[in-house]
Amino acid sequence: AFTSSEKEKIVTITWDNGETDKVMLLSKSDVEELLPSTDRRTCKPTTYASEISISVPEPNENVEWWLRTKEAYSSNAFMIKEYGEYDTRWENNSAGVRPALWISLSD
Repeated sequence: AFTSSEKEKIVTITWDNGETDKVMLLSKSDVEELLPSTDRRTCKPTTYASEISISVPEPNENVEWWLRTKEAYSSNAFMIKEYGEYDTRWENNSAGVRPALWISLSD
């Protein structure tokens, strides 16, 4: 949960279709810019994610997570594999998501 002043700093994103969001999945280009190395792309699941449905190979292991970018000429979406590499796959429920948001640092 966020305080009122923290909520005010969350930037609203307007997409090409006019829709707006405050929370999103990262795109492949976002990941290339913000998480350029594979070790920065790896993540471990929360306890909650492990309990509900995320496929976790072993306790304390990294998990796969979805990006919002679709593969060109395909229905596959990009994802980040356990070791931080890109992959594409038909959407399923075995991978997690890493919600992202932009924060305004100006007063």
